Amino acid sequence: MRKKPTPPNVLVTGDGPVTGEHYDQLQKKLDIEMVRFLARLGANVRDHYAIHEDLRAPIADPGLALHLRLIDRYPELVRKDPTLDDLVQQIKAVKREYPQLRLPMRITPSLVGLLMGRHMRTSSLWYTGRTEPSWKIVELMRDFATLLDTLDDPAAFLEEFVEMVRAEAAARGEPDLFAARRWPSTRKKNAAGEDGENGENGEDDENG
Repeated sequence: MRKKPTPPNVLVTGDGPVTGEHYDQLQKKLDIEMVRFLARLGANVRDHYAIHEDLRAPIADPGLALHLRLIDRYPELVRKDPTLDDLVQQIKAVKREYPQLRLPMRITPSLVGLLMGRHMRTSSLWYTGRTEPSWKIVELMRDFATLLDTLDDPAAFLEEFVEMVRAEAAARGEPDLFAARRWPSTRKKNAAGEDGENGENGEDDENG
C-alpha cells in the first residue's frame, strides 16, 4: 500500500545532556499517555517522579537518556494508538488496492468491532467517543494495524484473520458470527442458574 507522507521530524533533544524537560517534550511530541510512555521506555512511575524532581537536571540513567534520544530521532518506534476509524480507513485502503479481497460485511466500525472480539454496540460507543477500548483491545488493534501496514500482502492477512475470527466464534458456540453479528455470551451462570457478569469493566461486560 502507498504510505502517507509524514511531516518532518523536529528533534526535542540537542547537543547537551537529555533532561527532564526533554522527557516531557518528547511525551507531548509523541502524543502518548504517560503510563504507555513509561512502559515503552521500560521505566516506571518512580522514574517519572524522580525526573520531575528537577526537570532541568540531566536524566540520571544514561541508558534511559539514550533511549529518549533514539525515540526522538525515530518516533515511528512509538506508534500512536490506532483508533477505530484508523482501522476502518486502513481496511478500505487495502480493499481499493486489492479489489479481489472478500470480506464478510461492509467495511464499517461494526465490522472492525466484531474483528476485535467485541459487539457492534461496543464499537459504536468507541466510534462516538462515549467510551474507549480497553488496553488489551488497543494492543490487538495496534498489532492488527501494524500488520496491515507492513505485510507484503495485507489482503491475504485480512482474509486469514477473518477465518481466525470465524474459528474462534465457532469454538465459542456461534457458527456464523457475521450473520449473527454478535459474539456468544461470556457471562457465567451463578448458583441460581442466572447470568452473572464476568467482565473487567463496562466494555467487557458488553460482550456478555
